[in-house]
Amino acid sequence: REYQVISKCSNEIISHAEQIGKCSRYAMGDALTYRAFNRYSNVHPYDRNRVRLAGNFDYINASHIELAGKKYIACQAPIRNRTEAQFWK
Repeated sequence: REYQVISKCSNEIISHAEQIGKCSRYAMGDALTYRAFNRYSNVHPYDRNRVRLAGNFDYINASHIELAGKKYIACQAPIRNRTEAQFWK
């Protein structure tokens, strides 16, 4: 039952994000376009601060973050045989 509630909420958030579009600072259109490359369906980077890889395919579910003056990259673990190559770029 709890999973169903969480799943429903996740789908509503995704639907809302799709409605916001690319004009919002909280837009996640890139992540929604590349859903197959996200390990978790309910965790998406914002377009404005996501890591962009060099090359034709620049998507990875990772974000630049700054905490206490230090810079980090937060990302999901790679998916075997799908996102391993992008993960190590």
